Amino acid sequence: MQDMNIGLLRAFLYVHQSGSFSTAAELLGRSQPAVSLQIKRLEKKMGGSLFQRSGSGAPSLTPLGFMLLEQANQILALHDELIARLSKPISRNRIRLGILGRVVI
Repeated sequence: MQDMNIGLLRAFLYVHQSGSFSTAAELLGRSQPAVSLQIKRLEKKMGGSLFQRSGSGAPSLTPLGFMLLEQANQILALHDELIARLSKPISRNRIRLGILGRVVI
C-alpha cells in the first residue's frame, strides 16, 4: 500500500462527522465534488467502499469504513498534535554570565 494522504483521511472524517459531503466540503473549504473525489481516491487506496450512499439521508459507514474510522481518528490526532507542537516557538532563554576578576597588565 502507498503512503496515506492526511487530506484524504481528514475528508473522510469530516464526511462521517458532519453526515454530509456538502457540509464536509464547507468545513474543509472545498467544493462538494472535490470532497467526493477525495473519498473516491481514499476508497481506491483502501480497496473498497467506505460509505453506503443512499438517495436521501446521511451516508453511513460500511464495515471497511468502520475499520478505518478509529485508525483515522488516531492518525489525525497525532498529526495535529505534532503540527501544534512544531508551530509553537521554541523558548530560547539567554543566560548571561558575568565574571569578576583582576585584570593583569
